[in-house]
Amino acid sequence: MNILKIAKKDFKQNIRDIKSMVIMTLMPLIIILIMGIALSGVFNGSELAMSDVHVEYLVKGEKGALAAGYENLMGEMIKAPNSFSLAEDKEQSIKRIKNGDISCMVEIDEENKTILFYKNNIYNTGASIVEGVLNNYVNRFNVVRMIISVNPKLFENAKLENNNYITLKGLDKEDSPGSMDYYGVAMCILFVLYGIPIPATSIINEKKKGTIARTLISPVGKIELLLGKTLGAIGVITIQIGLVILATLLIFNVNWGNNPVYPFVLIFTQIIMAVSIGTALGILFDSDAKAMGLIHGVIVIFALFGGSYMPLAGLGLFGEIGKLFSPVWWTNNGIFKMIYSGEMGTFYIAAALNLGIAVLFLLTACWKVTKKEGMLNG
Repeated sequence: MNILKIAKKDFKQNIRDIKSMVIMTLMPLIIILIMGIALSGVFNGSELAMSDVHVEYLVKGEKGALAAGYENLMGEMIKAPNSFSLAEDKEQSIKRIKNGDISCMVEIDEENKTILFYKNNIYNTGASIVEGVLNNYVNRFNVVRMIISVNPKLFENAKLENNNYITLKGLDKEDSPGSMDYYGVAMCILFVLYGIPIPATSIINEKKKGTIARTLISPVGKIELLLGKTLGAIGVITIQIGLVILATLLIFNVNWGNNPVYPFVLIFTQIIMAVSIGTALGILFDSDAKAMGLIHGVIVIFALFGGSYMPLAGLGLFGEIGKLFSPVWWTNNGIFKMIYSGEMGTFYIAAALNLGIAVLFLLTACWKVTKKEGMLNG
């Protein structure tokens, strides 16, 4: 009960801060509008930078329906000259993947009806796109084979080689984010991090004023006080980001997928992460300046490698490695893959990463406050 009372008090205190509420809701909308208009030419017709993706494929056995369907699919996705080609030697192709000369290689076995996919785990942005679409194609192909095995009459007039009964959908302009879609999602995710200072400054200021010391004299435990402040900040940031998401839907018509609840759930896990980080820093520091310096440095790094300011293609190897350590990139990627390719694997990884970081920082904060005078001094 004490936890809920503290959460209610902190929630009311922060929600009444009109200046902060306006900044946290209007600022991301202004940036989305500016970036969405200014960089619309970069996104329109870019086909998600597929011109930079180089794919080779090898066919084992006589070319049949599996290879024909795959060629049709990739031909729709990759239109740049020499970016999609037939491999002559498997080992040489794998070597080129390791060296980063090509994005990936696909081995199609017509006799056994199997597809093997090879990619470099470092240079994997383009390869991951190809992999996601390939998985979708394989699933459709398997469904058709299963139907034929049960009732071949359904496909008596269909020609497998022409693949005219399978709907293949490439990553063209209609299936990739426009500038407004991209920054609508990216800015909502980025501004979650700007909620980190809310619990941090609240705790630091209350330590300076002696409010926490007076609270702890009452029948309120340190852990209860910690969790109450965490819940209060989560409530405030959830409302702020929820209003921004609602505005992007109604005003900018940002694509959040068929069911916007899923992206919001993932963003909510990031809100929990951000508040947990802020709570821990509020406990660990006794100076606003030190805490804010660290917080804003972390936000810039996470945003840069998370693709908040621009897609990561221009950062090369530096960006490919750095993004793996950015929860912003995992959240961005999880939402975009869910919306545009229906792939949920990255979505779950991002959620687990956000919650894992939250637990780590909350445990650190709990350890600190259980020490003598731990809640009173940074």
